Amino acid sequence: MPVIARELDVSERRRITSLDAQNVAAGTYKIEIIPGAHQIDAVRVAATGLTTTPTLQLIAQRFIAGAGLTNINIGSALTLQALGTSGVQTYVLPAAGSSLLQLAEGDILSVTTASGGVTALSVACVVRTLQDIKSFFSVAP
Repeated sequence: MPVIARELDVSERRRITSLDAQNVAAGTYKIEIIPGAHQIDAVRVAATGLTTTPTLQLIAQRFIAGAGLTNINIGSALTLQALGTSGVQTYVLPAAGSSLLQLAEGDILSVTTASGGVTALSVACVVRTLQDIKSFFSVAP
C-alpha cells in the first residue's frame, strides 16, 4: 500500500542548480530564477585561467515595488583561486537560520565577478524547497 500522507525528508527536497561560463569578465551572471520558496544550503566554486585576483559574490536579485531590482549580497565575496592550486572552493555562507539564505519566488540567484577575468567558471549551489507541496511560479501541480 502506498504512503499517502508523507512529508518529504530534507534530503529529498534538495537539488543542485549551477552556472558554467567561459571567458568571464567583471559582471553579473545568472544562475537561476527561483520558482518558489527555497533555501541555500551550500555553494562550491571552481575557476581556471585567472587574471589578477578576481572575486566572486553570490547575490539574490529581487524586484521590490517602488525600489526596482535590488541586489542582496549573500555572504562575503570570495577571492577566486585556480582549480589547479586550491581545488574546488567552498563559498562561505551566512550562519544557518540567516534570512539571507532564504530565496523567494521570482528571485534571481546570481553571482557578480570583479577585479579580473576567468577563462572558465563553475558555480554549483545546493538549494532546497521549503515546502513539500511545490508550486512553481504560483502554479500548483
